[in-house]
Formats: sequence, structure tokens, C-alpha cells
Amino acid sequence: MKFEIVKNLLFSRLADINGIVDSKSPHPILSHVLVEAKNGQLRLLATDTELSLSAVMPANIQQEGITTVIADKFHQIIHRLPDDVIVQCTLEDDQFHIRAGSSHFKLSTLPAEDFPNIDESETIGEIRLDAADLFNILNKVRFSMAKNDVRHYLNGLLLNVISDGREIEAAATDGHRLSCAYTPLKTIGSEATQFILPEKATNALIKQLSLDNFLNELQLEKNLASDVETLNIVEDKLKALKDIKRYASREQSRHFERPVTLRMGSRELSLDTGSYHLLTRLIDGQYPDYRQIIPERLESPILIDRKNLLGALRRSQVLLNNVDNGLLLRFEGHQLYLSARNMQNETGEEKLDIVNNEDIRTQIGLNVGYFIDAVSNIDGDTLQMHVEDVNSPVLLTSKDDPEVRYIIMPMLV
Repeated sequence: MKFEIVKNLLFSRLADINGIVDSKSPHPILSHVLVEAKNGQLRLLATDTELSLSAVMPANIQQEGITTVIADKFHQIIHRLPDDVIVQCTLEDDQFHIRAGSSHFKLSTLPAEDFPNIDESETIGEIRLDAADLFNILNKVRFSMAKNDVRHYLNGLLLNVISDGREIEAAATDGHRLSCAYTPLKTIGSEATQFILPEKATNALIKQLSLDNFLNELQLEKNLASDVETLNIVEDKLKALKDIKRYASREQSRHFERPVTLRMGSRELSLDTGSYHLLTRLIDGQYPDYRQIIPERLESPILIDRKNLLGALRRSQVLLNNVDNGLLLRFEGHQLYLSARNMQNETGEEKLDIVNNEDIRTQIGLNVGYFIDAVSNIDGDTLQMHVEDVNSPVLLTSKDDPEVRYIIMPMLV
């Protein structure tokens, strides 16, 4: 094996791949990354046996070959090299040589045939949608996934095809709160209507679909552009995307299409983005019927300034912790009072103006951390709170983010 590649491109791919590596595994091979030089391309592959991520990139392949090398050491060495330097990698006597300028490193390897693969079953369906839309619904609900719950299916995120195949909804719950968000589909052809993604796979998908990741890809494409026409096209895309990021315009981002395809097998799901191929096993289990707790008819909501509420919640949280996490909400006319009290008998109170057309006068206890998660993830200046009584869950929505709904169960305070 012998190949040459620009440092920046290699480092970018290694940085993503390294996030999949299971460095704490008792199996040494899982701390390695598979390196394959073939057909004018370099391929990197990492797996923890439940999730795998591969990346392909152009390289000057002088001798084809395949091996595995410790991922973290490879990543750290490349990271510390000067930008834009040409990196040469060779396999000599079962050692992986890295040369760049006056630097020369030799790393140990393990046989490529020992590297595990996730068996990919026959595709039973495909879902096509825009990358920004899929990113949005995953990112809006992931914080509600359970952690180490004995009900293993709650430790993942549900993707559920709804509205006769016209929309897909993401949902997550830990039994105390529920987050769900939906988005239109471009096309669907699938026997599977719902599947549960593990947490690690969800986070890897979100990273691959993010605007920052796409910006990095375009920046690399710009640096590698070999003609003026390609350079101009890439620069126009970069400018448009940077404007979208600067002004955080969801409507504008929807006009900048990045179609992606999710492919489902009987036990796994895959995503191709061109440069990357992500493959994950799915969580087996029956997800609870979360839609039954979402109110079908919504009465006139209580309106409140979202930023003011978020600031008040964060100040109140200073007095509370994982044990004293209950915050009392008291609705009186056009005021909302937030009351915090801990075991040291320290107290805090916040008063906020609200629009309360139904003149709701009640009080309810909520977990302050859950409340902050929901309020900080929903878009818009005005939050809509749907409150019935002390024993009913609270529903949070926003006119500026109509596809998203958050439900928090009440608690005794």
C-alpha cells in the first residue's frame, strides 16, 4: 500500500470516523480504523459492531492495499501536521508509515481480515427527504431519549411514517416527557413504517446532516477544485449556505436542497451522503403509542415570551438540582409566577407577563431541566403553553415551529 493525500482532506474524514471508534472495547480491532487504497480512492471505515461509518476520498494511489491502524493515533498525528501538507502513507512489513515534510511515524497494524463488518440485509424500503428537514426533526427531539432504561426501546429515537406516507415523524420519550417533530417526505417506498434508532446512531446521523458538516465539505471541495468553473459554483454554494447560517433562516434553508436517502433492511438502516456511508443496527421492540397522549383539540393557549421565560428558568435552576428539580408554576390572570425551593430552604421567584385569554388560574409542578430543554429547542419569539389542570401534562408549541410538540408530565412540588 502506498498513497498520497492532502492533510486537510484526510484529517476531515478521520475526525468524523474517529467518533465511531470504540476505544474502550476489550477487542483491540475495534480501536482500529480500516484503511483501503483502491481504484484511485482512499476508504476509511470504523465500527463498534452496532454502527459503522465509512468515508471515501480522492487520493494519489501508487500501490493498492488494505490494513487497519489505531484510529486515535492516526487521527492525532494527522491533526498536528501543518495545513495543506502532502501526507504519504505506506504499509511496510506490517507497519503503517506516515510521512509529511520532515516528519515520519510508524504505527502498528492488525490484519484487515480481522476487521468486523455489519451484515447488511436486503433493502426493503427507501425514504427520500431533504437533509435539513431530517436534521431538524432528529435534533429537535433527541434530548428526550431515555438513558439506560430497562425498556430498551426507550433508549432510542423513533422514526415513524405518518399521514399515509406523506410525512415522517421523529419521537423520543423517557416516560416523563415526550418530544415529537414531523416533516414532509419527497418519496417513500417501504414495507417498514417505523423503526427505532439507537442514541449513538442518532447523534452520528445528526452530525452528518448538519449544516456545519456540509459547509466543511464544500470548503474542502473548494480547496480541491481543479478548474475555475467548479470553483465558482462551489463558492456560490458556500456564500448561500453561510448566509443561511448567519441569519438562521429555516425557510431559506429549505430552498437549498440536499436530498438524502434512508435505506431500510430488516434489522438495519443506512444513509448515503456521497462522501460517507452510515450503517446502523436498529433497536428491536415495540415503541409505545405516544400519539395517544397528544391532545387532538387545542384550546386557546397561554402565550409567553420565549426568551424571557428561558432566562427565568435558568435563573431558577441555580437553586435546584437532580433531587430538588421541581419548579412550581402558578398562573394568575396575566402573570405567571415561577417558584423554586430547595432542601436548604433557599427560595427564588420570578414573575412573567403572559397572554391568558381563558383566564386560567391554576398551578402545576414541572421538572425544571425538562422545561429548559423544551423551551431552548423550540423556535420562535412566542411560546404557546397548553395547560389544563394540576394532574394533566403540559403541551408546548410555537406558531413559528408548528411541526414540533413537547409534552412534560406534571410532578409534585
